[in-house]
Amino acid sequence: MNFSVNENSKVYYSGKYWNDYPECLSIINTRLFGEDISWTEFLKKRNLVNFKRALILNCGNGWVERELYDNGIILHAVGVEYNENLVNECNNHKNERNLEYVQHDINTVNFPDNSFDVVINFAACHHIQYIERVCNNIKKWLKPDGLFLHNDYIGPQRNQYAKEEWIKMNEINSLLPIQCKKSLGYPDVQQMMIDDPTEAINSCHIISTINKLFDIEYHTKSGGAIAYELLTHNDNLFNLNIEERKKWVQKIMEYDGEYLNKTGNSFFHVIICKNSKSVNQQITDELINNMDKREELALNLFGHYCYNTLDINETIYTFHYSYGKSFFVHGFHHIEPTGIWSKDDVSVIRFRFNNNGNNKLLLSVNSMPNVLQEVTININNNTEILEDIQSKKIIELPLIENKDYPNEAFIIFNYHNVKSPKELHITDDGRKLALFFEWIKLI
Repeated sequence: MNFSVNENSKVYYSGKYWNDYPECLSIINTRLFGEDISWTEFLKKRNLVNFKRALILNCGNGWVERELYDNGIILHAVGVEYNENLVNECNNHKNERNLEYVQHDINTVNFPDNSFDVVINFAACHHIQYIERVCNNIKKWLKPDGLFLHNDYIGPQRNQYAKEEWIKMNEINSLLPIQCKKSLGYPDVQQMMIDDPTEAINSCHIISTINKLFDIEYHTKSGGAIAYELLTHNDNLFNLNIEERKKWVQKIMEYDGEYLNKTGNSFFHVIICKNSKSVNQQITDELINNMDKREELALNLFGHYCYNTLDINETIYTFHYSYGKSFFVHGFHHIEPTGIWSKDDVSVIRFRFNNNGNNKLLLSVNSMPNVLQEVTININNNTEILEDIQSKKIIELPLIENKDYPNEAFIIFNYHNVKSPKELHITDDGRKLALFFEWIKLI
């Protein structure tokens, strides 16, 4: 599967996000710009106008460049968008504006050096798989002292929230009246990959990458580590009468602001970068080599990355509302009360941990009733263990270090002779059944 592009344009521009609440947007703008003005007004106040040639990354339906053009910020733009339907929409709505479009994957598109005065990332870079390579290309495509403008989600990769954030979201949600509460379920990484495999694919690497390649002239945070999840797709709250809604949105944003001030954690950032930094080849090579290693491993793990940290003596369960889902990254997209369905005859567990050189992982697994399940367990591409599992069993696995990833564990369960529901005389729903995973524990 190609994880660098999304064939389905229907997932975009649907539902209500936190910035669709006017009362929330006012607070976001004030946090970002010091006053309640829009992004375009902010750019004009800084005299960032009349750019002769702009590049718009992953331009979607084209509304960003149309707004920038109409406000005199850009005089000519090239928009890059992979999806044909969205490119057609761009061309249908550009009218007489000096805008042109290239249908291409941003990860592989190319332009001559010194082609642009400004590059615009408006909610685009968090959809870029090969973010280091693309940013390095942008450095070449920009003219000297050209600008790279960001207004983007730079939060957790694939929205796999850290434990502290997830606990805090649930805590604040529990304080809300019933008409404002959101039914919280931890983001299902496999469902996200089905809906849009590019969503937040390497969002966690954006800031570190641009810091290495560009000079940062402006950087502010709007927060969202609490409020984004609670407000987005919360129809009950959005549809309240305006005055009641305003009261509770402002209250949620107060909690969000407190968390931002305490931790510095923000999911959304505005950054202005200048192409004035001298970068030696060693830094560039290191960026690209690290990216290549990361993506090669992710490809071997069905497109999955390492999302969260497992602490020593911490037990992680597979409940659908728990952040523990971020550790079970493949074969776990449909959760049942007794455990997990498998997928593609393979299951994968992946996490970070503080490696003391002698760690082990305990797993509580269960086979289908009256089925002896054979499985080969590959640990960190170093060790293979054969197991026969019938009914409930606790397995102890040595976490043999992988030198390329010394503080990560990736464990692949390859199943043999997997039974279908039909063979087991239960309803045939098209899936294959192997092991159910109840919990894991690092010791």
